[in-house]
Amino acid sequence: MSKQYLTLLVLIGFGALSAAAQPKAYTFKKATEMGIGMSLLDLEYPSALNQDTTKAVFKSEEQQKAFVEAYRTMLFDLGKFLSEHGFDWERKTRCFNKIYFNSGGGIDYFLYNFLGSESEKPSEVKQARFNELLQEFVKDYKIKIQAEDKFSQCGPVSYMPKAEEE
Repeated sequence: MSKQYLTLLVLIGFGALSAAAQPKAYTFKKATEMGIGMSLLDLEYPSALNQDTTKAVFKSEEQQKAFVEAYRTMLFDLGKFLSEHGFDWERKTRCFNKIYFNSGGGIDYFLYNFLGSESEKPSEVKQARFNELLQEFVKDYKIKIQAEDKFSQCGPVSYMPKAEEE
């Protein structure tokens, strides 16, 4: 095998590894189209919280409270990040998120769907800009809690437009 061919294979391998390690933010539909199956992710990333605490990553009441606070902070930080990048919601926008975290608190996958009728959802241009900024946000963000294992959290969120200045 030539030295150039071997070098090319090594570079391709590193490229594939770095691409695989990149956090991903997609709509549920786009994730499915890309072969990212939630049922497989759900097996790999147990729920952060569960009524049956034996199935939860955060088992004690203290751990659960700490997680809820960290999760709220993450959503607040996302809103702040969007605003700092000139993104504002035109109206109250409902969304459902399923977020998959690594044990260090980094975001491996952030899946979402906007909810409501077509007229209640953001325009395609607005959705594309949201996804672009979300990709940037998840790249470096770490939730302010860690665990011994990967974990996930899902739930609805309402994004609100900036309050009118008086």
